[in-house]
Amino acid sequence: MSRRNETLNGLALIFLSVAPVFFVAFHFLPFERGDRYRGWRFWVEIAAIAKHPELIGIDSGKLVIALTAFLMIPLLLLASPFLMPVYKSSKVFHGLALALALLSTAGFTGLALAHWDPHSRPGSGLACLMVAQVFNLIGLALVKTWKPRKGEIPPPQ
Repeated sequence: MSRRNETLNGLALIFLSVAPVFFVAFHFLPFERGDRYRGWRFWVEIAAIAKHPELIGIDSGKLVIALTAFLMIPLLLLASPFLMPVYKSSKVFHGLALALALLSTAGFTGLALAHWDPHSRPGSGLACLMVAQVFNLIGLALVKTWKPRKGEIPPPQ
């Protein structure tokens, strides 16, 4: 692997390692400024919606898709630093993770902008969640997979 690719993979690992830190910080910071609502309460509401979907009036099929997509975000954020060797060795797995990160970042950002209230001011918790997703996406975009040259032996895992 070239020196440039090693440098990019090191930078990718830094981004992928910092993203979970922001995700954990989201749980302890206010979702809106001046509000006592913390990020960890978000999971309590997700569980309540999953138990009683009729409370919000969403079709159960759409609810399953939305909950699955939202639950994929922490899985991807927390697992990505540990899956770096797999990302470097498998283009398919790396491409799938990159596509999921792009879809989750775009979807969550679109959802946040769609429900944007100009009178409310987002808190540091929401900012941490957005930054975590963006850092994860940047880290995955920087990963360079190993390409064998003629006669080259694959690197050890």
